[in-house]
Amino acid sequence: MPKVKINGIRIAYDEVGNGQNLILIHGLGESRRLWSLQVPAFSRYYRIITIDCRGHGESDKPEKQHKIQDLSDDLYRFMVVKGLKKAHVLGFSMGGMTAQLFALDHPEMVDKLILADAPTRSHPGFADRFVALIEELGPKKLGARLARDNIEAKVPEAVRRIVEEDFARNPKEAFIRNVRAEVGFDTEARLQEIKLPTLIVVGENDRLVGDAQLMSRLIAGSKLAVIKGSGHSTCIENAEDFNKAVLEFLKDT
Repeated sequence: MPKVKINGIRIAYDEVGNGQNLILIHGLGESRRLWSLQVPAFSRYYRIITIDCRGHGESDKPEKQHKIQDLSDDLYRFMVVKGLKKAHVLGFSMGGMTAQLFALDHPEMVDKLILADAPTRSHPGFADRFVALIEELGPKKLGARLARDNIEAKVPEAVRRIVEEDFARNPKEAFIRNVRAEVGFDTEARLQEIKLPTLIVVGENDRLVGDAQLMSRLIAGSKLAVIKGSGHSTCIENAEDFNKAVLEFLKDT
């Protein structure tokens, strides 16, 4: 498992496949292992790079509070150090927040942008409620509860365990910092600046459907794919339709 040192921390990553670069950014509390149902499908056509964001997985977990902007800056430095001049960027949930900022700050480094189940702003009270759950249950029990209650039953058990294990591996204080990183995030006023080919993916039962629809109106020429039979975690709850939508978008010239 390689690591690269950027912005004073070590970022863990994996890469597989050949072709154009496609960077996958996981959500809150997860790791690059989230993409276990995407990497085999996507790596047949692209060079897939999955990263553990700071504070997550096998990357460093600095004690200083960070913001989503720091995750975007990490991605920029990662690409520079790795010599990646351009890439398709796919971000899920918190990773989609990161991808929005990265596309706004460094559009010249993005080929196509995919925003999956991503909010346009931090929702009032979310951080406080989530932190309270972490304090009450701890990361391990919280991961088990979310995997049981918030992920569709048809998800393979092995994938469900990955979600549980990723949450369990988070030290409590690091997890809380990751939650707090989302506070104050708001791209709504800037989304019209995005001129990149953009796909917005959302599960039909995700509470973020409204955010996805707003994104599709604000980002000129963007495409919206609503994945049936899925809640928030579309990339694992309906991987087949998710992968199909992403690959069709990437291959469309």
